[in-house]
Amino acid sequence: MKQNLRVHCFQHTACDSLNSCRELLLAHHAQITTTEFFALPTEIALDIDALPQVQDVDFLIVMGGKIHADDEVNCPWLKVEKRWIRRYIALKKPVLGLCVGGQIVANALGAPVLKNEKHTMTWNRVQSVANLPKDCFQMPEEMYVMSLSQDISALPKGAISLAINEDFQNSCYQIGRNILGFQFSLEITQDGLIDFLDEAESVFDTEQSFIQLKNAPKDYFMSSHRVLEQAIEYVLQS
Repeated sequence: MKQNLRVHCFQHTACDSLNSCRELLLAHHAQITTTEFFALPTEIALDIDALPQVQDVDFLIVMGGKIHADDEVNCPWLKVEKRWIRRYIALKKPVLGLCVGGQIVANALGAPVLKNEKHTMTWNRVQSVANLPKDCFQMPEEMYVMSLSQDISALPKGAISLAINEDFQNSCYQIGRNILGFQFSLEITQDGLIDFLDEAESVFDTEQSFIQLKNAPKDYFMSSHRVLEQAIEYVLQS
């Protein structure tokens, strides 16, 4: 990984932070900055010039959160965020979208968001798509990931589906070698999951007890973090 990498994070809710991403990036002396969209007053229009200049960012991470990726009425800054993402992607720079962040990147590139009314928070089994080109990002044959079964994005034009689960066919996608979108949370840690559940409890019907979710096997977290590290390395080589 490049030393002194300038990383910018788009964060949409207070409890959905970089988690394990931060430790990995700081270990490589990355310079991390964040736009906290959740802290912006909704009555004041966001100017795109208030965001970093695209040429000053080496790597963009778009986080998840308790929002709908296409809800530009209640989250008016989404329109500006997507415009910024399109400008950034036009420079062929690396992007990583996590959970709703993966949906926001896809939606910014023209893919519709498909509604899911279950709003369930759970560990989901995902499987890699077979017979992908060798230069595609390689997902594990099978793994369990934390996801909010909320919405799912269709694939943007030119995207390749990398992983599926029983509910949808594009839980992970890539565009070229510089864009990876995961419609689940690879970065989650046990502590981060507890914080998220505390804040999300009144919003999502989890259908599972708090203890069952947070006491998932440690390998679930470890395998997610391994894939996250590989994903970061992959897009940074573009």
